[in-house]
Amino acid sequence: MSLGSFISSALLVEHRSIVLDRVLVVIDSKPTLLTDPSDIKQAAIKHFQSVITPPLIQYYYIDSFPSRWQRDYTPISDIDSSLYNSVMSPILEEEWKNIIKSTLQKP
Repeated sequence: MSLGSFISSALLVEHRSIVLDRVLVVIDSKPTLLTDPSDIKQAAIKHFQSVITPPLIQYYYIDSFPSRWQRDYTPISDIDSSLYNSVMSPILEEEWKNIIKSTLQKP
């Protein structure tokens, strides 16, 4: 797929959004209701920068994950551990390329 056709197909996608007119945040241990659009925008930016930022460290073992993620990523003991092998192995560069190519192909 060429860059031009990619851009054209991206422009045809219906873009939707959610508009927040109130946001409850905790500032200095105190719940605070934000209603000013610029305050809400800054709170949203701060939230997503702290929650969604890419990790600076690559973790190869669950034991080295931050504690908040260890529970979520530890395999369930009632499930045969061999079932986890394919989903826990690192994704190869070729796999990434194939996935990206498949998303750019028209159905």
